[in-house]
Amino acid sequence: MHRRLNILFIAASEQNVFPILHELHNSGLEPVWKWVTTAESLRRLLMTHPWDAIITEYDLPEFDAFAALSIVSQSQPDIPFIVISNAVGERLAVEMLKTGAHDYLMQDDLTLLPDILQTEVNAANVRLNNRQDISTLRETEEKYRALYDNAIEGIYQSTPAGHYLMANMALARMYGYASPEAMISSLNDIQHQLYVDPQRRETFEQTIAQQGYVVGFESEVYCQDGTTLWISENGWVVCDDQGRPGYYQGFVTDISDR
Repeated sequence: MHRRLNILFIAASEQNVFPILHELHNSGLEPVWKWVTTAESLRRLLMTHPWDAIITEYDLPEFDAFAALSIVSQSQPDIPFIVISNAVGERLAVEMLKTGAHDYLMQDDLTLLPDILQTEVNAANVRLNNRQDISTLRETEEKYRALYDNAIEGIYQSTPAGHYLMANMALARMYGYASPEAMISSLNDIQHQLYVDPQRRETFEQTIAQQGYVVGFESEVYCQDGTTLWISENGWVVCDDQGRPGYYQGFVTDISDR
């Protein structure tokens, strides 16, 4: 099956493109292509067409490969940019690669181009997919953070040793603290500092150990100023890769007015 690729050629003349097309067709590729020779036409086609790759000659009538690369990098830096040259010079190739070209080959080595082109296009697709995955993850994290920060219920993570790993603003306010950070730094022994009856923490842990969760677990707890309130907890255990309890996670509701 032929692989169709959208390729933009930058060349001094259209005749110079034909040997490249010949090699690509012979390798089973099906290029859909356009040819430009000026910086202005390059900018225009970058804005109006999607490209899988750009293949350019090094020497051009009005500008060179470095200028072309600069234009491409400003708008679509992930497009594979491959330079073909008649000039022999390792230093020139190194400079092009350092500037951002994805590959550089001599005119006499065109038989290598199809493999180079497909490798670079595949790599560009991977970069694009990774970027999209990261963007999706960030959007999900931002949505979760918004829900977490604006939740009416208290939300927490705590360790079996009795330390808070995280808490939201609703829980901090419920317990009378100015911020989650202030609450977390102040409470380093949940069993004895938070619960009016320390035995409730043991019962909480025993229940979760037996069934993996608690629902409507009611306790009287201390606030920062020494007053108390009644809470209801829904919580569960999160285990590590070895199946050992890593931390508890849950929701807290103030039921003092009930």
